[in-house]
Amino acid sequence: MAEEITLVTGIDVELISGSRGEFTVWVNDLCVSEKGPLGFPSPESAAEAVRLALGK
Repeated sequence: MAEEITLVTGIDVELISGSRGEFTVWVNDLCVSEKGPLGFPSPESAAEAVRLALGK
């Protein structure tokens, strides 16, 4: 997932371990993508959410 975000946005990302089963993508203090009732977001949708949050 981190590779996809870097590929789409051109920026390096920081991967921080969370609790088991937790998945949240943050841009600064804004949650832009997270695991929901249907499971994990696709790498493409998570990367697109980051790109939009960054205004790129």
